[in-house]
Amino acid sequence: MTTINLRDYYIEDQTIEVSDEMAEALRSDKLYETAHQRRVKRNQEHYVIYAMEACGFPPEDIRRVVGELYYVFDMRGPEEAKEHFQNSPY
Repeated sequence: MTTINLRDYYIEDQTIEVSDEMAEALRSDKLYETAHQRRVKRNQEHYVIYAMEACGFPPEDIRRVVGELYYVFDMRGPEEAKEHFQNSPY
């Protein structure tokens, strides 16, 4: 048996005992979800690059925006980004 904290997988901060197989399945699922989120962010970056090229932005501006995009992805959560978008003039 393995003791896990549900906070690592859900919102609730509670420890429970689960079988080793269940603990491994939860860890594996968490890793998959993290990798999926990385892929989603990469795809979003590709669309930004396409759009900026189509609008005629020079390569140095595109590089600057992509760098800022990396920073924003690392420092802001999806809900914060959604709220910012909804309150923006775009």
